[in-house]
Formats: sequence, structure tokens, C-alpha cells
Amino acid sequence: MTLAGLRLGHVNIRTENLAETVAFYERVLGLRAGEAATNPDPAQNLWLFDDAGSPCVHVNQMAAGDVRSAKGYVDHFAFNCPDRAGMEQHLTTIGVAYVKVDFPAARMVQFNIYDPNGVKVELTFHDQD
Repeated sequence: MTLAGLRLGHVNIRTENLAETVAFYERVLGLRAGEAATNPDPAQNLWLFDDAGSPCVHVNQMAAGDVRSAKGYVDHFAFNCPDRAGMEQHLTTIGVAYVKVDFPAARMVQFNIYDPNGVKVELTFHDQD
């Protein structure tokens, strides 16, 4: 067996507010909402696609009676991003709070943001001044 080509396919967010969650990712990260082939009911289930057309975030409306699961062991998910200065200006303009974390030895900066569900999203910028 080989793991060549292994990559993360997507993350899944279960939410009590599908519309607010989808709007957040569209507004903040520029992702595009589209039909989820696994359950093509946009009132219950949507994919969020990146610029290349790849689904990266899967958002599901929780059904009545569903219990929100505990956070468990997953702390966050991350996007590798271009244009740190542009994103910083964008976040400030739209009023999304972020925490900037510098990793000089790794030549990396992260902006940590939280979606409407409290999910931590890390925006990572490599080799940028």
C-alpha cells in the first residue's frame, strides 16, 4: 500500500443555522455554495467550493432532535492562503475578529478566526512579509 496522493478531501460542519454558516464562509473566504451530490437538498446540506471548483467544506443543517456533539479532539481546520495583507484588510473591513500568530522560524503567519458555530478556522500564510 502507498499513501502517495493522499490529501484531505473536506471538513464537515453540522449546524443549527445552515444559512448563517454558509454566508460566513462565502463572505469571509470567498467559497461558493453549491449542491451536495450526496444529499441534493439545499435546505439541509450544501458544499462550499474553492476557486478550483473543489468541495472543501460540507455544511449540514441539524435535524430536529439532533444533539450537538462535543468538540472532541479536533481543534481546528486550516486553509493555506495567499495575500496576507489583502486578507488582513478584508477581515478588518467586514468586521471579522482574528488573532494573528507569528511563527518566524517557519516563515509562517496564521490568522485564527471562528465561524458562527464556534469552529476555529486557521488561515495560514507561508513565506510572506
